[in-house]
Amino acid sequence: MKTKLHTRGRFQVVVNRADGSIKHKIDVPNLVVNEGRAKMLDIMFNGDAQIATWYCGLVDNAGFSQIVRSDTMPSHGGWVEFVGYSELNRQEWNPNAAVGVTVENDVVSLCTFTITGAGTLHGGFITSDNVKGGINGILWAAANFDTGNINVIATDVVNIIYSVTAEC
Repeated sequence: MKTKLHTRGRFQVVVNRADGSIKHKIDVPNLVVNEGRAKMLDIMFNGDAQIATWYCGLVDNAGFSQIVRSDTMPSHGGWVEFVGYSELNRQEWNPNAAVGVTVENDVVSLCTFTITGAGTLHGGFITSDNVKGGINGILWAAANFDTGNINVIATDVVNIIYSVTAEC
């Protein structure tokens, strides 16, 4: 009997305009990268320290070509981080306790980004480092907003719910 453990995640993204209207709403799967999966295994089976806090980041459309399994925070040649938001750091992802085989944040603890100027979002990512534009930390996962790029303007608010599931 073979058992395969699958890890997968989802980004639910809502972009609100200053008047409260919804500009864009998507729900897309992500790619859990090799570095993230290796870290999960090392924590569970090799005594590595748990990463207590994870952070949401945004992927810029400028120069985007791809997200691949071998991406890490220091090396992700197919994309760059979108940093055109007013918050000083990447936004903390605060998941609730696992329900079944899934953990996620909810509407009470959204990852919220207040956009400071015109730009185009192409995706999102989850990392262990909060430094906006930084290259340190562990990259858990990244997503391509494959339903189309999201054009944003100053005062738009991007809210993210992220979930991760481990199932056989």
